[in-house]
Amino acid sequence: MSSTQRSEGMNAFFDDYINSKTTLKQFVDQYDNALRRKNENELAADFSSFHTQIPCITFYGIERQFQAVYTNAKFKEVQEELRGLIYCCASMVRSKGGIFTYHVADQVQVMDGFRKSTKYVVEFNEEECEASCTCHLFAFKGILCIHAIRVMTLHDKEEVPAKYILDRWRKDLKRDYTLVQSSRDDLSYSPNAHRMNKLNKAFYEISSIASTSDEGCAKLMTQLSKLKLEWVEVQPVCDNHSTESLRVTKGPEKLKSPVAARSKGRPVSKRKQSSAEKAVNRLKARKTQRLSQNRSRLDRNVVADVGSLSLPEHDFPRASTAQSAMVQPFFQLLDDVNSYATPTPISDHGSFCNPS
Repeated sequence: MSSTQRSEGMNAFFDDYINSKTTLKQFVDQYDNALRRKNENELAADFSSFHTQIPCITFYGIERQFQAVYTNAKFKEVQEELRGLIYCCASMVRSKGGIFTYHVADQVQVMDGFRKSTKYVVEFNEEECEASCTCHLFAFKGILCIHAIRVMTLHDKEEVPAKYILDRWRKDLKRDYTLVQSSRDDLSYSPNAHRMNKLNKAFYEISSIASTSDEGCAKLMTQLSKLKLEWVEVQPVCDNHSTESLRVTKGPEKLKSPVAARSKGRPVSKRKQSSAEKAVNRLKARKTQRLSQNRSRLDRNVVADVGSLSLPEHDFPRASTAQSAMVQPFFQLLDDVNSYATPTPISDHGSFCNPS
């Protein structure tokens, strides 16, 4: 997964799942999640390519051919090349034995508002419908360049040979790795993978017997070639890119707690306090504790005084709910009076001071 072996895009893809501090267990889990996500994105892109169609921008049959077989993402790149037809001008230099040589002038955009005129040499074999250009775009990106397409249109070619349509960009490409059993798949919800697993077991038993001798191996290969021809003719139209592939797994999944991540910045800690600040905090705590004790003592005295009163029961009828609600402000008033009744000490200078 290094830059020397993979593209930078693949490295950026795995950066969303693993980093330099990832443990071995987390690496296995996250690697599995990354492959599952990539497979889901591929299935969604295939579904979009089969059920949505990008309109053509020209009337050439070559564009319609790419539209029918290429994925939407790759067909957009082909259309970007086709838009350059208005900047290309081809002129034939020589012709020899059905091979034509053209000079194609193209306007290449160098900077915003500035264009550079460049000439390319295209050799075209009309019999084989093969074209080679000095820009080497097909060898670099796998897309037929606009210079070769311009020459083909001059010879009224409506389709390109199959060699210019790469299987990697086809929308009907069958990915064999999706049929291989893995830890992230549930075969009970994948009919194609289940059938593939069953056939692999049967073929393994036959190949194990046939591989013991050269005659058995040659006989099995001959029979497999005949079977292949038969099954290619009766191959069903539907494939693994149907809606069945975009299934939603309903099997049980174990949800794990997220990994605790360290927050940025300095860790939370108690700030160091000066001696004066500590003394002030102690005085505040002492004052709060003393006020709480005085209030509790006064509340107990009031309750004891009220409980010591012996009043005839017939003089005080049972209070209703509304009357009980009116008595509550009376006890609150007693608390306020008791709090003001506490004597406040006087300092030596004759002024009031805080008891603490």
